[in-house]
Amino acid sequence: MKVASAIQTVFLIDDHPCVLEGITHLFEDDSHISLVGKATSGREGLRQCRAMKPHFLILDQHLPDVNGLELARIMGQQQIPTQIILFTHNVTSEHLQVATSLGIRGVMEKSAPFAEIKNCIEALRQGKTYTFISQHASTDAPSSIRHTPGQLPSLTRQEKRIMQLISHGKSTKEIGETLHVSRFTIEKHRSNICKKLGISGKNTLLVYALKNKQLFG
Repeated sequence: MKVASAIQTVFLIDDHPCVLEGITHLFEDDSHISLVGKATSGREGLRQCRAMKPHFLILDQHLPDVNGLELARIMGQQQIPTQIILFTHNVTSEHLQVATSLGIRGVMEKSAPFAEIKNCIEALRQGKTYTFISQHASTDAPSSIRHTPGQLPSLTRQEKRIMQLISHGKSTKEIGETLHVSRFTIEKHRSNICKKLGISGKNTLLVYALKNKQLFG
């Protein structure tokens, strides 16, 4: 009896119409890969992935309601057996470290040609890892920014609360609304926290908060 090759199912979470359209076209005539669903928010995508359990999830890191890394952590906790391909604008060494700690084996910059997604899926299907970084990618983030409670630099009560909200994927605007202060005030707090922690660079504070989530509750 002839056994048909298994079709790899893919789900996409991204809030950019051009990305949704481009990836949809990529898989339209593919007999081995099927795009089974799309969502423009993390919470809706999580609900559908929990129900459908696709083989792969192409996940935008920057979503309107929850950060992609936080969503990946939640999926891991809920033991959803879907392999994640993280889509981000700028891949740093810290992105790769956190992705690995969350079980993510595919990390791609959004500048990558859509065709590279198929290469990534095939690599993950074979049990390999796959990273696509452009020539201009930043990889100068600190190599290690994990602390234990005894080593944690002194933060004020407000700064610790902000770090707690960051670790739960909240944006600067959302944090300001939660704490009833302006976006400018939160940005100033974030800058002060970075100075105290000795870190710099785009997304580095988020990476720190996720890696040290247990310190902030």
